[in-house]
Amino acid sequence: MSDPVPPGLEFVAAVAIPVLDKPLGSGKGVRGTRQLIAFPGGTVSGPGLSGRVLPGGADVQLIRGDGVAEIDAKYFRTSPTFETDGPDLQWLMQHVFVGTGAVSGGGVELRWYKVT
Repeated sequence: MSDPVPPGLEFVAAVAIPVLDKPLGSGKGVRGTRQLIAFPGGTVSGPGLSGRVLPGGADVQLIRGDGVAEIDAKYFRTSPTFETDGPDLQWLMQHVFVGTGAVSGGGVELRWYKVT
């Protein structure tokens, strides 16, 4: 039996989101302390998508009770999912995506890839 062909990656877009405010804490819970990082907006640019990140979005983070705080990471991975009713964007709901992210220069930079 031959080995299956490994998946490839196709670059879709880069996302730049400045982080202007300090996190808002919501207190301790059973799983740890949650905090909210509000997004003032941002930009999306690439061969597959372009546009802007609207203000009002946020990242919700969990700092576990054992002290593990992944929020301090300077580099991370993500698996974005999309929901849209735009006819020209239906392909976003028909594929798997992965991404890389980095915290730099007062913001977050993401790069999204379609798994081929």
